[in-house]
Amino acid sequence: MTLQHPRVPDMPQGDGWQINGTAKNADGTPMDLTGAVIEWAVVNNKGTTVARASLADYIAVVDAAAGKLVITLPSAFTAAIAAGQHQDYLRVTLPGGAPQTLWRGPFEVTFSPFKTG
Repeated sequence: MTLQHPRVPDMPQGDGWQINGTAKNADGTPMDLTGAVIEWAVVNNKGTTVARASLADYIAVVDAAAGKLVITLPSAFTAAIAAGQHQDYLRVTLPGGAPQTLWRGPFEVTFSPFKTG
C-alpha cells in the first residue's frame, strides 16, 4: 500500500540533503527492515527518474526493528537535479517478499545560486 508522506522541506540544489524516514506496515506499525532491499527515487514532472538511491549508495538503516532509515545525498549529487516540483518514492522489499512502494509524495527542489556542477 502506497501512502502519501508528509511534505518534505524544500531541498536546495547543490546542498547536502538528509531525509529521515520510517517504513511502516499497512497497519501503521514500524516495518522491520532487517535484510530488506531499500530503494528511493525522485521523478520529475515529465515522469523521468532524475535521482536514485539504495542501500549500496546513500541509504542507511539506522534502526531496523523500528523501520528507521536515512537518505543522505552529497551536494555534488543534488546539484545535477533540476529545480522544480518532483515526486519521491520509497520502495522496500522484505526477505522473501514482493517489492512494496511505501511512500510517494511531493518533493520540491529549489534553485540555488550556490550550486556547483
